[in-house]
Amino acid sequence: MSTSMQEIKEEIFKFVCDDAALDRGDIEEDTLLFSGGYIDSITVTGLISLVEKLTGTLVPQSEVTLDNFDSVARLTAYASRRINQ
Repeated sequence: MSTSMQEIKEEIFKFVCDDAALDRGDIEEDTLLFSGGYIDSITVTGLISLVEKLTGTLVPQSEVTLDNFDSVARLTAYASRRINQ
């Protein structure tokens, strides 16, 4: 996969901001998105699809956790691991 981690991070930021009607400056890489109330479970479903598209892999249900999906930084790291499997 030729997508860089920076590109993945920016795609995740764009998705979250568009979905939650946020400005890019409203959240940081380590802002807790679900725990902080910025996104809901419907948005998480969209993020799963986005990660699958960006990485070319399927996300197992067992990996949809706050450790993997609760911030842009965590999502980017998770996507990196999926690409490098």
